[in-house]
Amino acid sequence: MKKREIFIVIALIAFGIIYNSYKSGDFEISFYEGCSVDSRSLLDKRSLTKFVQEEIRCSHDDIKKVEIENLAGSITVEKHSAIEGKADSESEIEKTIRIVPEIHVYHRDVEKAHEIYKKIKIESRTYDLVEGEEPGSTAGTGSKPTYKKLHITVSPEESFPYRRVRVHFKLTIPESAELDLWNRYGNMEINGCGKNILLNGKYGDIWVRHIDSNLKIRHRHGNVAVGDIKDAVDLSSRYSKIKIKDVSELKLNCSHSRVFIAGVKKETDIDHAAYSVITMEDSQKITLDGRHTKIKMENIEEGASVKNSHETIYMQNVKGNVQVKARHCKVVVKQAVSDDVVVKNSYGSVWCDEISAKNVDIMLNNGKLDIAFDRIEERINIRNRYSRIRLEYPQSLQPLFSIHVRHGNIVNRTPVEMAILKEGSGAAMNASTMEGKPEIIINNTYGDVFLKTSSTGTTPTETQEQKTKPTTETEKPPTQDKDN
Repeated sequence: MKKREIFIVIALIAFGIIYNSYKSGDFEISFYEGCSVDSRSLLDKRSLTKFVQEEIRCSHDDIKKVEIENLAGSITVEKHSAIEGKADSESEIEKTIRIVPEIHVYHRDVEKAHEIYKKIKIESRTYDLVEGEEPGSTAGTGSKPTYKKLHITVSPEESFPYRRVRVHFKLTIPESAELDLWNRYGNMEINGCGKNILLNGKYGDIWVRHIDSNLKIRHRHGNVAVGDIKDAVDLSSRYSKIKIKDVSELKLNCSHSRVFIAGVKKETDIDHAAYSVITMEDSQKITLDGRHTKIKMENIEEGASVKNSHETIYMQNVKGNVQVKARHCKVVVKQAVSDDVVVKNSYGSVWCDEISAKNVDIMLNNGKLDIAFDRIEERINIRNRYSRIRLEYPQSLQPLFSIHVRHGNIVNRTPVEMAILKEGSGAAMNASTMEGKPEIIINNTYGDVFLKTSSTGTTPTETQEQKTKPTTETEKPPTQDKDN
């Protein structure tokens, strides 16, 4: 190919890109004000021209579901009591679906704004649906339709001018009308109406309140606020700020988000959370699978199961079973009242305080363990490596101890005299009383064990007097466990 032909091809490609950008509103050319490529200046309210479309009206007796695909703009949905109707009777108002589209065009030249407006088409179609069909399909030949849906789309003649046009839909519907809304570059708001609601939003906010049905949301880049939902909520979001209050049941999938959850009446299932901050309060059973996510839980009634890595896990006032599986995390469990408390962590510290449970199992690798309990009925089982352990229990208890330490020492600051036996590079202690409950089993490798009761003052430090000979310099362990 000759140089001239190559130049012509490159010029045609460049012209096509520039022309498409101009038509889509990426920039504007003005003989008086030059060329503008700033999308924010293009969406300037001072250059706004509004075009109110003809109202779309139908009966809920005929239409059971409303679907909207909006390329850029907003969707607001309210029930009839919030907006005055124009029907002949109140009963007719309650059965009417009203949709008012409004097209906003941003251009300093009003004539050009009208030219852009004429290229934006809002199309509405009605489909007959049979039970069990997927959304968007039509009834098969010979099938009797069980209900109808109204499908509304924004269809430009050319590529949509995102930098110049926003389409706003205002819906008034009965409470039992089904909704399937798809929206970009704008907000969606639903208040007090709708059934089997599906929302798909991007680059905008979503607000949903006072819904008696289930709710499903797929969202990116914006804020999500959900409150007073009587049925289940299924939410998936990225790069968002999320607030959820007073819902029946919750399923959540999130990443790079900040999440606040309160008042979930049934189960909360967070099956994926990454690079996020999650705060939960006043809820029931919780299951959470996360990574690089900061987690805080308070006032949980029916137990919590948490997986996480590389961030903090804080749990306070949790009733029911507690299970934590973590890596590179700081784990705090406070005021837990449970049958079983199980904590597994590596390369991070574990701090447990005011624990009341039947059984406690802690497995820690490369970290510090501080545990203080009010009541343990059966057993505490601690298996650690490369860990310093400090255990505190009420003086009124008379536990059965079985402690084995390899490459470490045992420091006893309890009023009960116990015989500590030196075993090679470690120590062992077995002591029992008449009661012998709870049973405290500790196995630690490369780390010391400190014991105290709640009335003996502060927890001993490593500078205090020890019952056994300190580990020599040659017996000190490496800082990491390469086997695990």
